[in-house]
Amino acid sequence: MKFRPQFLLFLGVLLSAGCATMSPHRGKPAAQSTAASDSVSYNPKAVSRYMDGVVAANNGDWAKAFIDFQEAFLYDSTSASILGSIGEAYANLGRMEAAILTLKKAIRLDPGNVENRNMLASFYTQTHNFAGAIRQYEKILELKPEDVELRYRLATLYLITNQTDKALQQFQEIYRLEGFNPDVLLRIGNLYLETRNFEKARETYQELIKQDPNNEDAYLGLGATYELQGDTLGAIQVYENALKTNEGFDRVRDNLVDLYSAQHLWQQALELYAKRAEADSSDIFARLRLADIYLGMGDTLAARRDYEQLVRDFPDDWRAYYSLARIQFEYGENDSAAANAKKVIQLNERVPHAWLLLAFVYFRENELDSAEAVLAKAVEKFPNDYRINTYYGRVLSQKGKLDEAVRYLKRATELNPHDAGTRLELANAYFRMKNYNDAIALCEEVLRDDPDNFGGILLLASIYDVQHQYALSDSLYRRALSLDAENPVALNNYAYSLAVQGVRLDEALKMAEQAVAKDSTNGAYWDTLGWIYYQMGDYQKALKYVQKSVELREASAEVLEHLGDIYAKLGDKDRAKKYWRQALEKDPENQDLLKKLGEEKE
Repeated sequence: MKFRPQFLLFLGVLLSAGCATMSPHRGKPAAQSTAASDSVSYNPKAVSRYMDGVVAANNGDWAKAFIDFQEAFLYDSTSASILGSIGEAYANLGRMEAAILTLKKAIRLDPGNVENRNMLASFYTQTHNFAGAIRQYEKILELKPEDVELRYRLATLYLITNQTDKALQQFQEIYRLEGFNPDVLLRIGNLYLETRNFEKARETYQELIKQDPNNEDAYLGLGATYELQGDTLGAIQVYENALKTNEGFDRVRDNLVDLYSAQHLWQQALELYAKRAEADSSDIFARLRLADIYLGMGDTLAARRDYEQLVRDFPDDWRAYYSLARIQFEYGENDSAAANAKKVIQLNERVPHAWLLLAFVYFRENELDSAEAVLAKAVEKFPNDYRINTYYGRVLSQKGKLDEAVRYLKRATELNPHDAGTRLELANAYFRMKNYNDAIALCEEVLRDDPDNFGGILLLASIYDVQHQYALSDSLYRRALSLDAENPVALNNYAYSLAVQGVRLDEALKMAEQAVAKDSTNGAYWDTLGWIYYQMGDYQKALKYVQKSVELREASAEVLEHLGDIYAKLGDKDRAKKYWRQALEKDPENQDLLKKLGEEKE
């Protein structure tokens, strides 16, 4: 392992640096030996061994260099330069802790030795001890206040440690020392913006524009300042002026289109890209943006027309296929949406939205096996995408693979702990596993963050329902209906709860009828209606509506049990047993079913 202290000017470089694959630091012993407090030049043997060490270090033989430096230090134990070189050798031999301890000792020998302080700061940086590095650079700055490179390093470390004000001070000093530097002035403006000092940010960006009119970043910063202050018109004016200065400012154009679109200034938005697209039909970005604007303004026909033409003109570019697939999915054109989503994946498999869109098509078609297969591949490619983990967990849950579902839903909540939908998916999986405590805890957590979360209220009501805590479930159903009195899910669930309790059946019937009127294709709603009639004693109507439920969807164990109960009341014992047995196949642990079948056998 070789080490060379680097003066890191950029955050990413600094953070990614490590000990591996480093080159040895080439010391400058002659320069160090000139320090008045350093006696290396006064002892011939010390000088000789020290120079041997320098030669060995330059040849990459740090083991020999270490021995030579150690021997030199025996002849002159007051030399901070020799001790610093020993520390450097330790680092290159992979003994970073010893290197740091040695350099600290060297600095105690000679606090003014800048080379050793620089080296120690670099070692601290490499080991991510940024506070230690900052202390050393601050000490050096006291000795060399005009050192611009040092101020860059210090500013970078302040940014890493979230000391924005101190970083800003350093960049201001750098600007004072260097004179006009557009990069530094832009950094100052950005830091003012980050600290919400909008007046200073505006002044800085305006100064940069004055000094460098073709600096696109300056206009972007000035526009962002107005946007953050809520002055959309001011931002629009900045961007319009920027494009008058330079029509090639593409990022400015994009921002201006977004603002025009937000203000529904569609014609202005269209004009920004129409001329560019007309002038160069090969400019795919301009043509895509133009189609996006049509889509944003609600002209789906124009957007579709443009996307279809783009697919023909640029068959190897995935973007138009994806936009076209979104439109097709929205309009229920499932086969076309799936085909275009697959084309996107074929052209660029690193587009997570394409995988999700394809899975959504399969969800809609109730092709859960296909959805599972797509999401299984997607989660391998995008293990840190919370949406893919969420939907994979959802499809696994729907297929009854609850342990696997919980694994991916937990991962999704780790990736995005504030997403209520993901937490409720996990709560629902726990609910189905009869892990009611964890399910309730998650629902309550969601409702603490958002007391009116409709899904959270309904799920918590259902959990209390199956636990026969009807006072709590009734309260939650009423709370849900106070938020949305015509929601068919809330109407159906509350109606079914009352039917199971055998109370307020007239009220339950009214709610169930409302739910069916809202969505007559939902088999669960017909089952609820039938069960209410069963509780009312009208078994013929009960049979009619529960059979309607079975026609619309695959019967659950509960619905099959209902059919068995109805036939039992109608005196058809054979059919009753038939449906109870079918129900038992789906729910073999159901004690009520076992009891009913046992009674029949007797």
